Amino acid sequence: MVFAVASTDAQAQTVETYETVPACDNSRPNMGVFSGIDYLSQWTCYNFAQAPFNAASGIARLYAASNGGNASSGSFKFLTPQEFQGAWFAGSSTVQLNLSYLGSSVWSSSSLVTTATPTFLASGYAGSVDQVDVVGTGVLWVMDDVTYGTVVPEPESVVLVGAGLLAVTALARRKRRAA
Repeated sequence: MVFAVASTDAQAQTVETYETVPACDNSRPNMGVFSGIDYLSQWTCYNFAQAPFNAASGIARLYAASNGGNASSGSFKFLTPQEFQGAWFAGSSTVQLNLSYLGSSVWSSSSLVTTATPTFLASGYAGSVDQVDVVGTGVLWVMDDVTYGTVVPEPESVVLVGAGLLAVTALARRKRRAA
């Protein structure tokens, strides 16, 4: 006998636009923990026009920074593991996303050649991660609108799984009594 359970899980999704970052003023580096993400003091937020480093929404966006200057790569950590969907990038460099969970690499995205038109780089990974490394081939890129979330089981899914477990338990008991 085979039991199938249809999944009706929903994605509780967050899009971080950086429009509410305190002191988004191009101080280097100025990002610590913000909105459930630890930017490991490797990111700087700024909010003035500067083509080709255009924001995907609003005007605030981030760039990787190290020792008072731009960096080709930067990392950030989720305070609680999340499913990372991706982020928007603009500039004139190439970027790639490397995802980790509990210190182990779990996935690398495709590469994106950035332009003045912000483009979404999907992570391509549907599991939980706790760290994202954005690796660039140069320093000429910005990141905006980081999108992540957690899978929230719908009540119907929980009921279906519970019913399936009860049925399997009942069948096992029936087989033991018959034997």
